[in-house]
Amino acid sequence: MLLGALALVLEIAFFAGCVAITIYQQRESLGKLILRRTAETYCVLWHNLRANRPAPVPETGAAIIAANHVCNLDPVFIQCTTPFRVVSFFMAAEYLKLWWFKPVYDATQVIPVTRTGHDTGPALAGLRALRQGRILGIFPEGGINTRHDRIGPPQPGVALLALRARVPVVPAFISRDLHTHSIVDTITRRSPTKVYYGKPLVFMEYYGRKITEELLNEVADRIMDAIGALAPCPVRVVHTTEEPPRPKRATQVQQGRKSASRARVSDRRQRTVPAAETD
Repeated sequence: MLLGALALVLEIAFFAGCVAITIYQQRESLGKLILRRTAETYCVLWHNLRANRPAPVPETGAAIIAANHVCNLDPVFIQCTTPFRVVSFFMAAEYLKLWWFKPVYDATQVIPVTRTGHDTGPALAGLRALRQGRILGIFPEGGINTRHDRIGPPQPGVALLALRARVPVVPAFISRDLHTHSIVDTITRRSPTKVYYGKPLVFMEYYGRKITEELLNEVADRIMDAIGALAPCPVRVVHTTEEPPRPKRATQVQQGRKSASRARVSDRRQRTVPAAETD
């Protein structure tokens, strides 16, 4: 009973915090400031949120914050460590079906994306947001990565936006023990979290060049390398040109080989039985 009540209180605090950090655009009123502090208090007290420094984004003007993705609270962690600027994030379209988060999405002008990667609408919306001088948060991996030993590969969209809008990219690494897809576990389970921000990347040497797949992959890999370099413990960075591991397929191949081996052994036994009976 006590655990359930505690979980309910935490969920309410999380919801209030999300509303706070998303509607807070600048120091306009004491009420918004209190709501923002509510989110920061939840993250600091429950998840022991820390940062090596505030996000080095400009006070005015556009920039991209590119980070690894370990849980559903990552946008909140980034926002709480980015003072005085609202960070708009790309978000999977299925999360927009959660009606109780719709005010949050509307307030931050969240950009919905599909999992297929064939929708060009989000890229255009992201480019429009940057040209309006907003801060855009991106998780280049495209989804939550539950592994601790590696990050990547990145999607080329972050490189396309950085080159088209000609804005700096701030690399960030979110370090915590709990990597999970579960929203409930993310909210209710404590896991000390620290965000490491690196020096903004500016790709001036690429401006004006023809944008090709090879160029986008090169820039995306540089961004992912900068994110990985911030990790407190060594992690392997998987690049765009690398073939992702397929452990499931390997397991199936091994099982298939074992089945074939057993079948050959069984066949040999069947052949030897009649000979023994004849004798």
